Amino acid sequence: MLTIQVTKLVPAVSDEIKDALLIYIRRLMTLQPLKVQADIEMKCFQMDGVLHIKAAMRKAEAAGNEDCPVKMKFVAPPLYALTTQTLDKDVAKSNISKWKCYERMGRIFG
Repeated sequence: MLTIQVTKLVPAVSDEIKDALLIYIRRLMTLQPLKVQADIEMKCFQMDGVLHIKAAMRKAEAAGNEDCPVKMKFVAPPLYALTTQTLDKDVAKSNISKWKCYERMGRIFG
């Protein structure tokens, strides 16, 4: 009985209003990208240490893909930050394990 009274008071919703509501609701329900950051320290005291650090940084950035790109930022002299943004938490976790710039540094120094 209540639904009959409501339909009498409120006219049917037009297609324009329905489309606008759907767009608005979809925008609200869209997942927010998850930002993952790993802070690492890299030091190299060899003659060409800067080149080795750059190679390790490139190796870490190469571990990313189109869905989860990896960016490396210089924070302070020994401190660097690896960041990525993705909608899927599992993809971010698997990408973190691929950020193996420390393995590259380990191969250089034995």
